[in-house]
Order: sequence, then C-alpha cells, then structure tokens
Amino acid sequence: MTTGGPAADLNAAPPEKRASRSVAAALALTALLLVLVLSLAGQFIWQSRKDARAAVEARAASAAYLASTHIRWLIEANLQALRRIDEALDASPDLHGGGIVRGLDTEVGALPGAVHVWVFDADGDAVLTDEPELAPAGIGDRDYFQALKAGAEWHIGPLVNGRRTARKVFPIGRRIERGGEFLGAAIIYVPADLLAQFWQSMDLGPGSTVGLLRDDGWLVARFPVPERTLNLAGYALFTEHLPKAAEGSYETPASPADGRPRIVGYRRVEGLPLVTVIGIPTSVLTEDLRSRLGEIALMAAFFGGALLLVSLWVVKLLRQEERARDALAVALEENRMLLREVHHRVKNNLQTVSSLIQLQPGDPQGKSELMRRIAAMTAVHEHIYGSDQFGQVDLADYVRRLVAGLHDGYGPGVEVRCELEPVTVGADQALPLGLVVNEVVSNAFKHAFPDGRAGLITVTLAPEGAGHAVLRVRDDGVGYQPGRRVGMGSRLIQGLVQQIGGECEFRDDHGTVFVLRFPSADLPTARAA
Repeated sequence: MTTGGPAADLNAAPPEKRASRSVAAALALTALLLVLVLSLAGQFIWQSRKDARAAVEARAASAAYLASTHIRWLIEANLQALRRIDEALDASPDLHGGGIVRGLDTEVGALPGAVHVWVFDADGDAVLTDEPELAPAGIGDRDYFQALKAGAEWHIGPLVNGRRTARKVFPIGRRIERGGEFLGAAIIYVPADLLAQFWQSMDLGPGSTVGLLRDDGWLVARFPVPERTLNLAGYALFTEHLPKAAEGSYETPASPADGRPRIVGYRRVEGLPLVTVIGIPTSVLTEDLRSRLGEIALMAAFFGGALLLVSLWVVKLLRQEERARDALAVALEENRMLLREVHHRVKNNLQTVSSLIQLQPGDPQGKSELMRRIAAMTAVHEHIYGSDQFGQVDLADYVRRLVAGLHDGYGPGVEVRCELEPVTVGADQALPLGLVVNEVVSNAFKHAFPDGRAGLITVTLAPEGAGHAVLRVRDDGVGYQPGRRVGMGSRLIQGLVQQIGGECEFRDDHGTVFVLRFPSADLPTARAA
C-alpha cells in the first residue's frame, strides 16, 4: 500500500538525522554570525588604524608648523642680536676693546638658551667672546666662516662639535665689514638641545623628535641630539616630498639618525633656508591598535559569549522541537494505522453482512438491491483506507469505481461514460453521495433500457460556483415517467439528498436526467486529478 501526506514527510529521515541536521543548521548560523562579527571587527580595526594614521600625520604636520614659527622667532632674535653686536663694534674698527666684552654679555643675555657669542677677525681668529675663561680658538677653516667671508650677510651653519668643549652647537653668523672690506664675523653658538623645551611643550610622546634642517639637507639642530652631524640631502624628504610641497607628512621606514620608523611632518620656515621636521614613532599606531584590539576583544568576548549562550539555547529548543515532532509523527502514524484498521474492519464487516444476506432465503431481486447498497458503502471505506486520506475523499475517483462496479454487474449491453472533474468531499458526505449514485445508476440500468435494448448512461461531476458541486446522471432510454410509483429507491434518494443539504430533480430530456446540487463550501477545494 502506498502512503503519502504529512506523515510520510515527517518520517522521510530518521529522528537522529533530523535532529543532527537542525543542530548543524544552528551551529552553521552561529558560525556565520561569528564570521560576520569578526569581519566587522576587522573592518573596524582597519578603519581605526587608517584614522589613527591620519590623526598622527595631521598631528606631525601641525607640530611642524608650530616648530617653524618657533624657529623663525628664534633665528630672527639671534640675527637681531648679531646686528646690535655689529653696531656696538662700529666704535672699534680693530675689533679690540675691553668694554666690548661687557656689551656682548648684554646682547646675548636676552636670548633664549645658553648661547654664547664670539667675534672673529678676518683670518678667523677669536678676538672677543662672552666666555673669556676659554682659550681662543680659530674658525678660519670652518665652512660657515668661509661663507661669511665669501660675501654672505648672514649664515646658519650645520650641527658641529665645539673645539674647546664637548657641546654640540650650531652657529648663526653675521659678516662684519666696513666700507666693503671684510673685517671678520660675529658668531652666536646655539646649543643643539635648545629644541628640548619645545619638544616637551608639544608632548609628542616617547621616541618622538623635533629637528631643524638647512634646505641643502644638513642637520642644524635636533632633539634628542644625535651623535654625529648628518646630511639628509639624499633622503626622501629632499628627493620626493619637498619638491612637491612646502609642507606635509609621510612615513619613513627608518630614520637616518637612529634607524627607527616614524611618521614625519615637515614645513619650510618662511623667509629662511630652513625646514622644521617632526618625527612621531609608528609604534604609537601599534599601541593605539593594541588598545583598540583590547577593547574589541572585550566586546567580542561579551558578544561571543552571548552568541554561544543563544546558540546553545537555540540548539536546546531545536532538540525539544524535534522530540515533539517525532512524538507527534509517531502519534499521527498510530492514529492513521488505527483509522486504516477501522475502515478495513468496517469494509470486511459490510462484506460479511452482504454474504449473510446472500445466504438468507428471500426475494433475489430485493437481496440484490440490498447487496448493491452495501457494496456502495463498502467502496467508501475501501477507498478511504486505500488512499490513506481519512478526512477527505476524491469524489470523482469514488464515483468512477462505483459506476464501473455497477456496469460490471448489469452487463455490457449499455455503455457508460464518465466525465468527472476533481471534487473533494468529506468522508461523511461521501457515503450518502455514493448511495445516491448507486440508486440512480442502478435505476437507469434496470428501467431505461427495457427488453435488452442498447443505450448510453453519462455521469458528470463538476464544481459549480462558490462552495457547490453538481452531479448529473443522464441516459438516453425510455425517459422519466412522472406518474410512476415511488419506490424505496426514490425515498432513499430523497432522504440522502436532505442529509447532505442538497437539491435534486428528475426530468425528461430525450431520456431521464438526474441533477444533484450539493454544498461543498466547508470542504477542501477541488484538486488536480
């Protein structure tokens, strides 16, 4: 026997396999959500690092701007001091005189930092200084003195080591001339760590640097102070970035001073051949990223734990649902088996009753009529348990089987034609409808074709309007006789039609036509054959 419907779907796979599939689906959904969370976290990290880099670059560029302003003020202050020294020396053309030293003390005392001033003659020998305790030193071979001697009005030298001290300084010099004749130079030596105070005020963090470069690449000053003098003319700042823009920022994988990777902000000092440079170590990005990763890890742990708990809860619900579905499927199958057995037993009992009637003495025609009616009832139960549909009956298939059985019982002399559209009715309606078909078609076989004449019986079934169906039985026999005595079959038809809430009529139209209209609004709609 072939079974179908919900029970077959529920039992399509073993309960263990269905449960494992549900759990696997829940775990897959959890994994998908976790991947989504991780993807969003990765996107957040990438964007955070990008934003952090942009913020550091902007900070470096801003610090370079402030440094350029500070350096411009510092250099101009020193140049003004040198002009005043030049004016003070105007009264002593030979660049000698004890009063001049006190004047030098006055001029450099107002300058920031521990600067010192020296005056050198045309050969580069020291003649005046605010450091009289130091032995005189000559600078005739120094590039910055040679630049002043060659005609430069003023000049800023690169970072140098003092010859009489271990200090690292950079010189700012002014040419001294009278009547176009070079008499010497006034030099202010600025300590290289003068930028320390500015570096501290910017609070750029450990590993950051502030530097001052000449536009030919030579290092003038830097904090922290390097061990040696540097020329950066061949580095990216001078080969790539400064030719494109007077200010900006970039990342260098290794600083020429100490080899550390930094984000560099730079700016030309307005009106001076100098460039200020700010270096912020790229480690701040790693530290910021580490901090953000810690925050993300805490959030991920929280959401991951919540997601795990939700997943476990969903798995538990799915298992409970699977168990409930399994129990429901078992109960449904048991009920189907019980209903199948009931209909089978009813069918067998009706067949037994039919056999007992056949064995009893009496009118053969009456027994035959009774047995046909019992057969119609038996066919309903056989159709129900055979199709495994207990709540509804395919009326077209049921009527086709009934008519075929009657045709076999009465012989082949009369042709039977069925034109049945799919109509589904409830089991309670199927039995009276089957009995009505049995009575009407039997009457056609018995009365429409007397003396063994041939003929045609047509049975049609079709839905009509909203919630109704029409059954017609037509024969081309002798026709309906209104005055004919009403027998038991006619009374049975009327009672059955009233039972299902329908209406019927007999009429003569070149034979007898029986029309039955019955409601089916409370039944499932017609299904495809």
